Amino acid sequence: MKCPICNLENLAGAGTCSRCGFGLSLIQIVWPDAPQIEAPRAAERPSGPPAVEPPAPPPPEVPASAPDDPLPAPPVAASAAPTDQVAQAAWEAQMAYEHVVRGFQAIRQERREQTRWEFKQARDLAEDSRLLHLIEKQLQALADAEA
Repeated sequence: MKCPICNLENLAGAGTCSRCGFGLSLIQIVWPDAPQIEAPRAAERPSGPPAVEPPAPPPPEVPASAPDDPLPAPPVAASAAPTDQVAQAAWEAQMAYEHVVRGFQAIRQERREQTRWEFKQARDLAEDSRLLHLIEKQLQALADAEA
């Protein structure tokens, strides 16, 4: 019997390994038979190169927002040919959002002047009533903290 620890071939019926002393009476390993796998016959094999699927189109890009941002990223207008007014409005909405994000970052860094400036810039650019409400509340909180 072969010892599973040191691989020494011991006498049949030995209770322990003569090299390492492992108890051979505890070994009852039974290996199952390997499954039989048949190779496909030539007639069953597909002929020619394997079919290749075209790659999937990339997902639409969404503006990234940090996990602790108070507001989600504003939706980007999706039209085939945006006019100058549509492009300008989308740019202003994105810039307002970025000013708000930087305003909250400035609050965390305790930079009051930068905070005030960022929120004022966002107020001048924002058209969304929820964003404007948030900006006004932050500016009011800054004014109350200074008083």
